[in-house]
Amino acid sequence: HDLGNAPTLATLARYEELWGADKGWFDVDGVRFVYFNTQILQNASMPGVQARVQAQATWLNETLRSTAAADVEGVVLLAHIPPFIGHHAEPFGWANWPPAVRQEVLGMTQGVAKAPRVVVCGHFHGNVERVES
Repeated sequence: HDLGNAPTLATLARYEELWGADKGWFDVDGVRFVYFNTQILQNASMPGVQARVQAQATWLNETLRSTAAADVEGVVLLAHIPPFIGHHAEPFGWANWPPAVRQEVLGMTQGVAKAPRVVVCGHFHGNVERVES
């Protein structure tokens, strides 16, 4: 929660000043790891933040689609707040993304040549494993 529960453009700028970009990707041993800012997905209520959410969505969609041409075997998403804890249709709460955002972002992972098979998150501060086929 380095950005606060309701991130602002100022806290986003400060985070990037201290730590670098809040989205990106890197490859390790044939796996592409894609990281992005889920704090703004959970709460984009402050002025200007919704534009950051839209820009990140465009970037994520383009990144997932362009990975098809990359020399990698798989994709892993890295996020702080998970899209859901127990079920993809669960209601919104402190530990997950709003359902509309969840549907949009997870929808981007469908139909791409190298769809992410794993999402690693840290927000829950405990171990939760959910396997879906």
